[in-house]
Amino acid sequence: MHNAILLKKAGFIMKKKEYRNVIKSKTSIQKALVDLLVKGKNFDSITIKDLALTANVTRGTFYNHYKSVIDVAEDIRDNFMNQLSTVLLHTDLSTESRKNFFNILNNFLEENKNHASVIAHSIPLKFLIDVKAKFNKAITDTFMKKLPEMNSRKNLIGEIRLFANGLAVSYIDAIMGDSKETISEVTETGYEMSNYLFN
Repeated sequence: MHNAILLKKAGFIMKKKEYRNVIKSKTSIQKALVDLLVKGKNFDSITIKDLALTANVTRGTFYNHYKSVIDVAEDIRDNFMNQLSTVLLHTDLSTESRKNFFNILNNFLEENKNHASVIAHSIPLKFLIDVKAKFNKAITDTFMKKLPEMNSRKNLIGEIRLFANGLAVSYIDAIMGDSKETISEVTETGYEMSNYLFN
């Protein structure tokens, strides 16, 4: 009992609660941005007041976590890419399991397709280029980390980067509806191409 009181006075118990509140507030603000975009509001016309009202937080709370609307969008992008990287880095890329890698990638993108499409159509072009670069890096890093025995092959890094870039562009085009291919079709093509690259 005495230790709990000392810890509380020192701020240890309160910090844990504060941390949960920070996550809750940031999640609400991020969801508010996605909700406004889904409802058809133009990204450039969304204000901090709009986000605070939609997220049911005060402007002060907003400014505790973000400086601008673009900061919120960048946080959404980074969370998405971190989730994707985590999914990719926990898969096996051996010949037997590469199909599973592409299935996991496909399922992740399908689950997040609607929000990704709305955000991709609403954000500035530079932002989308950043997403493509991060997506490309996530795929490249995954292949390089999972296939260390192939690192000595001449031009492997260049081949993997070229493959990952093509895959990233194809997935983004499919998500945005700029391609006749679906996410599943891109996945199938990516898997077939990976067989040439990694065998």
